[in-house]
Amino acid sequence: MKCKKCGKEISKNDAFCQYCGTKVESEEAETKVTVVEKRNEKKEKVKAEKVKAEKVEAVKVESVNSSSNTQPGKGLAIASMALGIAGIVLTFVFGPLAFVLSILGLIFALVAKRKCAFKTAGLITSIVGLVLQVIVTIIIIVFFSAFMTILGEYLDTDFYRYTGDSVYGEWTCKPYPSSSYKNNEETTLKLNYDGTYIYGPSDDLDKNHYSGTFTYETEYDKNLENYSKGSKFYDLNVYVDEFMMGGIKGSTYGKNLDMEMQLVDDYDTAYIMFYNTSNTYKCER
Repeated sequence: MKCKKCGKEISKNDAFCQYCGTKVESEEAETKVTVVEKRNEKKEKVKAEKVKAEKVEAVKVESVNSSSNTQPGKGLAIASMALGIAGIVLTFVFGPLAFVLSILGLIFALVAKRKCAFKTAGLITSIVGLVLQVIVTIIIIVFFSAFMTILGEYLDTDFYRYTGDSVYGEWTCKPYPSSSYKNNEETTLKLNYDGTYIYGPSDDLDKNHYSGTFTYETEYDKNLENYSKGSKFYDLNVYVDEFMMGGIKGSTYGKNLDMEMQLVDDYDTAYIMFYNTSNTYKCER
């Protein structure tokens, strides 16, 4: 074999070159070293390829997750949940807007294709919002109806005056025509919404009056052609439950106040004729 340094022929059993003194390594040892180096190099290459493959796989997974998170279905589901919550909150503040938001939330939840917790939450909150709005609307309608009923029954008739073709109200009456009566006294007739009445002289109504209950029916619908345009006729059936004279209760026997009423001048003027006396009065309210 030859020395690697000086190139001269030496024995393979020599430990050092006899010419230059360089340490002699056998070919077998060199081969072993080469094999080990190649093996190590292969291991490193395999390891590098494995690491590279793991990185590629991680990038793919991240890409898939990112794509899932940006799917339109999930966005609609989240929007549905947000609208449902807003509908519930606004139910007691502004009902119409809350109703619209709940409907939109329900639509978004149904349209969203991706099944997730947001879609379920959106469905639930939207449905709860709609149910609450229906309940609140019913409560408001019932309360308003009851309030208007109480208002109509218990408020003063001057404040809650009916301006249409009705007999109700406080009428101030004088004999008509005035020249045909010796007593030109002004009287008051109060026809209340609860079906009660009081009638007597305006300046002393508390101590001198008739009072009780009444009912009425219109003659206008029975025989229209007999009456002039702009008038409406009523028959009032008046029941005397109390008769006061000078502050003392008198007998109601034989007392009769049944009358006919003709409404004219936008129904704020009435001509009243008492059947028992045939006396006629012009009344205004």
